[in-house]
Amino acid sequence: MSTFYRLSGSDDDAAADIVKSWKRKLWRTRDESGDIVEQVAMDPPGLAITCAECGQLREGTRSVNVPLVKVEIRSALHWPGFSGIGLIRRDLIETLGWDLVTEHLFLGNVVDEDGRAFSDFETYVGRYSNTIRGTGNPKLRACPSCGRRVYFAVGRPFLSRAELTDVPISTDGRSLILREDVMARLRKEDWDFDVEALTVETSMPDGFPERLADAVPAAWKDPESP
Repeated sequence: MSTFYRLSGSDDDAAADIVKSWKRKLWRTRDESGDIVEQVAMDPPGLAITCAECGQLREGTRSVNVPLVKVEIRSALHWPGFSGIGLIRRDLIETLGWDLVTEHLFLGNVVDEDGRAFSDFETYVGRYSNTIRGTGNPKLRACPSCGRRVYFAVGRPFLSRAELTDVPISTDGRSLILREDVMARLRKEDWDFDVEALTVETSMPDGFPERLADAVPAAWKDPESP
């Protein structure tokens, strides 16, 4: 069984500025030929490519062009505040290999207020996903709006062998997941993001079934909460 690693980028104060700029702009999603297939304002009636309740990307979302306004991004990986969308610096893409990256991630542009693309960053949406599970305080809930299941846990991270998508690059919301053979390409340089090894388990330390699809999710909101 392969070894996998989670790469976690920055989610510093720049994220708040990016989100503010997005709310004044438009999302643009593109199909693989580069044609714009959806263009929706983030302000009401809502952000069409994410669920208004749980914040997850809608099924089928691919490349996303992200406008931002004069925000300095320092890390080679950045999580801008929405589940499923990340920013990746081009030198990291080059080290991993453009062909490999585009085979496993949908890339889009980071643009300024005039729609001009920045030269050093791309947005990414994963073509393949894996759920990183944890040993502490695990929770599984079903979104009442889109119906998707939302899992959260702390503690030691792990992957379930039964539901593993064994590909070189996958995502889990805010993180990139690299297989050992791909991670080896990064070891010769000093990168500014966190790397954490993920064990692949056959016995689930979070108490849920091997496949989360077989679990019964809790209510979206705790009925005892105000």
